[in-house]
Amino acid sequence: MSNATPIPHLVVSDGEAAILFYETASGAVLQQKHPAKDGKRLLHAHLVFGGGTLFLHDEFPEFGD
Repeated sequence: MSNATPIPHLVVSDGEAAILFYETASGAVLQQKHPAKDGKRLLHAHLVFGGGTLFLHDEFPEFGD
């Protein structure tokens, strides 16, 4: 049996605001951030805090998000 820990992956309407919220409210530390090709949305962000990891990205309705 694996000891893998699930990582929550949130879809948000404003990735930059979500990153700021988690940094301010929870002491999260941004590990990585990748913009989408359109330059307007966030394709992926990786935050670490409280011994855990959180991934998030902006909505992409054209892909069903």
